[in-house]
Amino acid sequence: MKLFKRALKYTGILLFFPVIYIIIGLLLSFITINKTRDHNIATKEIFLHTNGVHLDIIIPKKDIDPALLKGILQYNNEDFIAFGWGEENFYINTPNWNDLTFKNTF
Repeated sequence: MKLFKRALKYTGILLFFPVIYIIIGLLLSFITINKTRDHNIATKEIFLHTNGVHLDIIIPKKDIDPALLKGILQYNNEDFIAFGWGEENFYINTPNWNDLTFKNTF
């Protein structure tokens, strides 16, 4: 009986924090930031492109501040800028999963 009470006590202690976390999360989800909605919000297009290994974010040049485009190699006839994430060597030398090597990974 004493072992059962001790097990019940430790189980209660272990479950206390996740249950409190869930309750606080549910309560805070009812707090809204903007109660009034502005239906005249300007929309922007962002495209995602993947080859299964790499992900590129593609943004129309017209939506980017020209000051941000300084120093980026670009041509006048391009309408979009693509941004990738990661190390250049990995990006260039690993176009698909079959090209993945230990050296490129690390």
